[in-house]
Amino acid sequence: MNRKSTLHGLLATVLAAGIGGCASIEAHEAAEAERLASIRTFVAEQELESLEHARFGLRPRWSTIDDRHLVLWKGNRTPVLITLDAPCRDLEWAHAIRVSHFGGLNHIRAGVDTISPLRLTPTEFDGRYHGAQRVGEWPLQRCRVERMHAMDRDQLELLRQQLTGEGAA
Repeated sequence: MNRKSTLHGLLATVLAAGIGGCASIEAHEAAEAERLASIRTFVAEQELESLEHARFGLRPRWSTIDDRHLVLWKGNRTPVLITLDAPCRDLEWAHAIRVSHFGGLNHIRAGVDTISPLRLTPTEFDGRYHGAQRVGEWPLQRCRVERMHAMDRDQLELLRQQLTGEGAA
């Protein structure tokens, strides 16, 4: 094989990888848009109550749905669907979250407060997580709370089933 054919082969490989990468990005963006539309449709169909603000405890239970949605619990009974204004990097892999509480202690206000994902390091003496020892870049990513909707446990389970495709007929 001569040098010219080797360069042509290399160029073809690079172009194919670039085109494949673009197609992969477009497919991911299309899937994200479909997921956002699915959640918006769910909120409308279930007629979830929109909340301007909500009061949570000092350390509310929480879980992620994706990089733009999470659930915070008011007490032990009421899950609240939180929608962020943009994708929040590392939210799905966070060990903890920090809430800005500009709306007042233990209050979260849509359009005002932010949520920051935290990754924690275990302390050396017992391997458990203590405090908010930040791992990674600084400053924290601040993800603004765009909307909040109250729901019940059954609605939360239904939303999760719809998003994972379980229980679909």
